[in-house]
Amino acid sequence: LGDGFDAFVIGDIDNSGSGCSTDGYGNFTTMTTDLEQGETYDLTMTTGYGSQYVRVWIDLNDDYVFSLDELIVDNYVIASGSGTGTFTETTQVTIPSDANLGSHVMRAKSNWNTVVPDDACEVTSFGETEDYMVTIVESLGINDLELADLRIYPNPVDGNYVTIKSPINGDKYVKLFDINGRRVLSTTITGDVLDISSINSGFYMVEITINGYTNISKLIIQ
Repeated sequence: LGDGFDAFVIGDIDNSGSGCSTDGYGNFTTMTTDLEQGETYDLTMTTGYGSQYVRVWIDLNDDYVFSLDELIVDNYVIASGSGTGTFTETTQVTIPSDANLGSHVMRAKSNWNTVVPDDACEVTSFGETEDYMVTIVESLGINDLELADLRIYPNPVDGNYVTIKSPINGDKYVKLFDINGRRVLSTTITGDVLDISSINSGFYMVEITINGYTNISKLIIQ
């Protein structure tokens, strides 16, 4: 009948024209975006029927349970009181400043004409559930733009070393975080070469600080 999401857009996720899946669930976890701790983002949603209540969670502790303290949108109503038609609205979401770094599942759930249940897995008669992936990263300050030209290569890397080239001179304080936000490496290097021989293959966020300036980048170890 048009209930659910025809489009869901936040950051680099642009799922326009998706339409509601036949079974009410859409797995879009191949679509992802970076979201910074403490930052506010526009979330734009389109539906084909009015009075759609929407909740959005991020599973920040990766326990596969979408709890109320993980809500970033709490029963926002698209086109309140309306019936059939196409409706697009934008609301803002704020990422907690202490949100766990790394990749997490984001779930969006709509329900027609009444609130979305507290249980993100509960079946509803009219609506849709969609899952995406987000990567929580640390917020970059104004001074950190000085390191915008920092380069890490090769990336992906299949050896024991990566090179870190920076426009700023000085010792490099390096921290490496896995996809769950756990710090797996913390070291200071005086040159440009970082030894990663002790790190398992996977996807990581690398934070590099030089003379008070910080850059956060992605690193894939094969």
